[in-house]
This record gives sequence, C-alpha cells and structure tokens, in this order.
Amino acid sequence: MDLFRASSIVNRSRFGVDKKVMSDTFEAFVEQERARLGNLLADVARRRAELDREQAGIEKELEAVDAYVSVKAGRAVLASRGEVKRRVRGTSRRDAILGALGAKPAGLSRSELLDALGIMQGDKAAQSVSNALANMKRAGQVENRDGRWVIG
Repeated sequence: MDLFRASSIVNRSRFGVDKKVMSDTFEAFVEQERARLGNLLADVARRRAELDREQAGIEKELEAVDAYVSVKAGRAVLASRGEVKRRVRGTSRRDAILGALGAKPAGLSRSELLDALGIMQGDKAAQSVSNALANMKRAGQVENRDGRWVIG
C-alpha cells in the first residue's frame, strides 16, 4: 500500500510540478521544429531556383542548337523549342453573342444582335459577328430560324 501511495504522490507532483516545465519544453520543441522546417523550405526554394536557372540555360542552348540546325537545313526557325505557332481562337465574341441570344429566347436578327452588342453596322466588328455566327452555326451552337438567330 505504501508503495502505491508513494507512486501516486510522485505522479501527482510530477504532473502538477513538471506540467509547466513540460509545456515550456514542448513549446520550445515546436518552435525549434518550425524554425528547422522553415530553414529546410528556404533551402529547397533556393535549390529549386538554382535548378530553374540551370534548366532555362539548357533550354536556351537547345533552342540555339535547333535554330542552327534549322537555318542550316533552310527551314524557318520556331519561336521556341517544340512550340508550334497556332492561332488561339478568342471566345469573348462568341460568349457575348450567346449572352445576347440567351436574353432573348425568341431570337434576334443580325441587326438586333449588333445593337445588343453595341456594334455599328458596317464596322469591322460587325463582320466578325457574322463570321462568329457562321462558325457557331457550323458547330451547332446557334441556328438561324426565319432570319432570327437563336441558341441551338
């Protein structure tokens, strides 16, 4: 019995007295770990930046070699290694057309559509609307019903 009481007294005093010491130690441990991990992250970022610079240099050298080979063979030089120049189709005009047509379920004539988009007749933008409508019709996005454009 005496051994049990002595053990529980030690445990109580240990948790009561050492709890503050342990919490200080744990907080210090957490701070040390945060500092250590922060330093590791900074080191990784530094190494990554070095590797990125090295990779950029190698890619630049490869582009120079490709350009030399292309010129030697009499071909045109591409802007960047492996890059194929493609025209990226803008969807803003199509989105605007779909938005205007969506607001009028009965559809809009071409001139009403131009007015809704704020475009004047005979403007270059009016021709781009016509081109967009033709392409959208081909893609099945819109339909022309009795001279009125509706969402297909």
